Amino acid sequence: MYLDRKMTLMKYLGTSYLGVDDDGSRAEHGLSRPIRLCWATMYSWGTLVNTVSAAFCEIQLLQQESAYTNGPARVCVYYTKEDHKKKPADSETIHERVKWFIEALKVPDGGMIVSYYELPDGKEHIVIPFLIANYWPTKLQWTPKGDYISLQYLQEGIGGYKKDRVYREIPGFYDKVRDLAKQYGWEIKEVDYSMPYQETLEILAGSNMHFSYLGSSFYLAACVGVPTVGWPYFDKAHRLGTYYDYDSKERIDVMAETGQWGKITSNTVRVLRWDDERQVVTNKPEDYITHVYDYDEVTRVFKNNLV
Repeated sequence: MYLDRKMTLMKYLGTSYLGVDDDGSRAEHGLSRPIRLCWATMYSWGTLVNTVSAAFCEIQLLQQESAYTNGPARVCVYYTKEDHKKKPADSETIHERVKWFIEALKVPDGGMIVSYYELPDGKEHIVIPFLIANYWPTKLQWTPKGDYISLQYLQEGIGGYKKDRVYREIPGFYDKVRDLAKQYGWEIKEVDYSMPYQETLEILAGSNMHFSYLGSSFYLAACVGVPTVGWPYFDKAHRLGTYYDYDSKERIDVMAETGQWGKITSNTVRVLRWDDERQVVTNKPEDYITHVYDYDEVTRVFKNNLV
């Protein structure tokens, strides 16, 4: 009874038909794969990429394993404040950005029907833990165009541990990138949180290389496939151990950085992602990021790839 009352208070926002015809149906509560977005995952590229990609990867895995045999997968996406903007300068509302992102992704086999619902009085302050564990490709993939590189400068509002480290070190990182770009004749196109998401995607897809602090476009770049140079705000990665990769038949190092919650894996850690060459979801190391920890490393990576 209580559940029924809560369901009727939800506001239906619309449906995306991905890879299938619009038949007027929608994804229903209790019969679909839910995606719950909290205040962090509603607003930020990185957390949105990770949360939504997890659902897309799972659906594709079930397709690979012949679990979905009766029509497209159905997904319900839940969030609050659908007409809200995190900052007045943002070009789109929460709902516009979430819907755009889902529709910009490669469609899993069999198609999807995705319905959006606004939660009344949601508990969006209970944050979904952010793990760099999944990414799913956008339809528009990396194809370098012109003589430019892309860069995401430091956003306002970073706090806590990240703020101290980032504000102290990253201005020098950007100065070095700008000096190298000027020296070797590369234009710089900047991306930020306020610009339309489609514009951000197009800049990343055409960029010869992306440079960013460990922020949202750092993760969106994974979906696009653009080679990315990232300046982390954690301590330098160190070897944590190895694992055996059954695809390459090799032992691969697992690296870790020390952050505010202890050790977090990064760089060569396995993530759930799409393997375009094999056309399957696989659990492999990411291969688009180069982490740099000092300005000499920035220079070396820049010259090795762009000179």
